[in-house]
Amino acid sequence: MPSPVDHDKIKHMKCKLRQKTKSRTGLALASKLASFLLLLIFALNLLPACNESSPPASEEPTITEGTSTGGEPSLPDLDNDVIEASFYVGLPDEREDRFSIAYAEIDDLSLNPFLNEESNDTFKPYNFIYETLLNYNKSNGIYESGIVDSIDLRGRELVLHLYNDISFHNGFNLAANDIVQTFELYQSAGHVLGRLLDEAVQSYSMSDNYKVEITLVDEDAIVTLLDCLERVYILPYQLWGARLPANSDLSVLQELSPLPTIGSGPYRLVRQDNFAVILEKFVQLSENADASAFDDYPEYLIYHKYQIDELALAALAHSDLDLLLRPEATHPDESRENYLETFGNLPFWEAETSDSIYTLAAQEKRLGIAFNPLSQLEEIATRKYIQSILLRLDDAQESLYPNVPNIVALPVGNQLTLPSILPHTLTRTDYQLLPDTSPQVSNSYLEESSWERDPQTGIILDENGETVELVFYYPIISTELTSVCRQAASLLEENGLTVTAREVSVNEWQLRLQNQDYDLIYMESLPDENIAQLISRLQLWPGLEPDSDLADSSDYAAESGRQLLQQCRNDALNFASIIPRLQDLNIFLIENNLFLPLGIAYDTGAVGNDLYFSSDLSKKLEQY
Repeated sequence: MPSPVDHDKIKHMKCKLRQKTKSRTGLALASKLASFLLLLIFALNLLPACNESSPPASEEPTITEGTSTGGEPSLPDLDNDVIEASFYVGLPDEREDRFSIAYAEIDDLSLNPFLNEESNDTFKPYNFIYETLLNYNKSNGIYESGIVDSIDLRGRELVLHLYNDISFHNGFNLAANDIVQTFELYQSAGHVLGRLLDEAVQSYSMSDNYKVEITLVDEDAIVTLLDCLERVYILPYQLWGARLPANSDLSVLQELSPLPTIGSGPYRLVRQDNFAVILEKFVQLSENADASAFDDYPEYLIYHKYQIDELALAALAHSDLDLLLRPEATHPDESRENYLETFGNLPFWEAETSDSIYTLAAQEKRLGIAFNPLSQLEEIATRKYIQSILLRLDDAQESLYPNVPNIVALPVGNQLTLPSILPHTLTRTDYQLLPDTSPQVSNSYLEESSWERDPQTGIILDENGETVELVFYYPIISTELTSVCRQAASLLEENGLTVTAREVSVNEWQLRLQNQDYDLIYMESLPDENIAQLISRLQLWPGLEPDSDLADSSDYAAESGRQLLQQCRNDALNFASIIPRLQDLNIFLIENNLFLPLGIAYDTGAVGNDLYFSSDLSKKLEQY
């Protein structure tokens, strides 16, 4: 564990980073799956890419050079009750040593870290081949690194001290020059992270082989820089630079061939061909690297290239695949039903085994309703009145995600308003701060405000005697979200408020959040939100923007909120302080009645069989 870090008035910090345990995803404990796989007699092992003539079976599969044989892949005869078993050819070691993955769309299987600018798929092979300088571990609230030993921060000046014996997969030493030239590559190519570096960093250089000095544009830019350090993959520039033409733009990087797939991550590329991408566990030989961190890793990650979707589904049903990566637009329960319907049309599917297929929830996010304190809800009493009513939606979470694994079951009144950046164990929501839900207390909040209830109609009127008409926006995401938002609107109308619930496109919803054009609006965190993303999201509330001059009042402590956000920027690397700061932000949102939590949800990332889930890996995903 790192030592506590002092943070004095001149914002000087020297922090020792914790050695990263190479466990960026739930696959870190995938070897637990082996004990289950050993118990199986595999009834079916399907070739990822089938040709008219299948290769002969081999009792001792070995890695062989893959070559394209051409021709269109063909399905087995699905009209037969029994499908002849075959064995994987050209795969290393035994089945229990391999963690088998497939993408529903082969085009999604990429080794190029520059192809996706917006977000990184947890299971993309490049996440295992390459490393980033920092990794935020939300289970303990600290930054970890397998590359950076410590960080000095004094005002705008930041120094990265690298381990001196970390190597790439080809044996070359990872040094400061690789860091500097990787930054330059992202910037010169116009990558989105390169543009963020432009915004945050005035200059950077290597002062020796294992030290990188960075000057920020201002002290607040530290949060943006941390965001970059968590997302920029460090490349061996001696390989990339030799293959890049001068003035290479992003399109050149995205289309580079052959791709230099050498990194310092926990897996190295063994081979890719028409059938599979094979990654082998890579253990650093340095004295700084924690070799024991690899104990729970499978020896091989195998990405199979199934040309036909039915074959991948068949392999999953028969446990020849551990995961089928199929991100869905619907929520996990709908996804599972879709898969089961598909499986039901396959002749080898047994209905009684339907419980063995699950959707995999890969990334955590928070769902809720945001209140605009500068709209018709300017008075805190009116926000309390609305919250006291909506807190009666204690079944909102179950309504959103019924019977779905990996949904954290918390009563709505006990949900952290912040996203998954806070460990679940650090719940500090004070019930006394939340509005009471009894009708008597709700009415007392109404009496404290300038609103009043028409004694004849029961309709809520404003100080001018006009009907209070609130507009509630929510995006078209799922039928479940639509249902819950409509429930919320109906509940408010039952209590005298006139509410227009408007279901809008995702783009319009995002614009209204950014432009602060709403009374009530659905809000969710980004999946696995980091500190920089959290601060950016909270700044969407009126008065919390850094350049706002809105002062504190009895109805809204805007200035205090801005100060809390600034303290989070200052203490982003201060392990002793950042968690309490984030908890203070949580309390701020509750005390100012700015947010009503609906639940903790997860993006659907994959389909797994019962072996995956019985190995308890799904729960482990919450840590990463």
